[in-house]
Amino acid sequence: MLLERLRENVRVIRGQHQEPSVGIVDSQSVKWGNNRSLNGIDGNKKVKGIKRHVVVDKNGFLIAVMVTIANVHDSKAAYLLMRVLKELCSGVKVILADGGYRGDLIENIKCKYGYIIQVVISA
Repeated sequence: MLLERLRENVRVIRGQHQEPSVGIVDSQSVKWGNNRSLNGIDGNKKVKGIKRHVVVDKNGFLIAVMVTIANVHDSKAAYLLMRVLKELCSGVKVILADGGYRGDLIENIKCKYGYIIQVVISA
């Protein structure tokens, strides 16, 4: 995959391991078209549209991505995103996340996929 090769090359140039061992997961709700069947409303952000769920490395380089309608909660999408991540990049061991990814999700993902999710809450 081209994106993977580019990410690996830049990481090596920066003196980092080719494969990332830490990922950062987050989502972003964005307005999306007029097609009512493909839109949801993110109640927290009051955005009608879609939500991009991504895992990036410490440089912000994309590792995995998934798109849902906006009303899909981060914790629900995380299961599918971890499945995508497992298929794409087995080197990631720890995933940093915000408060939207806490609760039973942490233990369930650890058991099912082997990833350690660390919730980071900024002050």
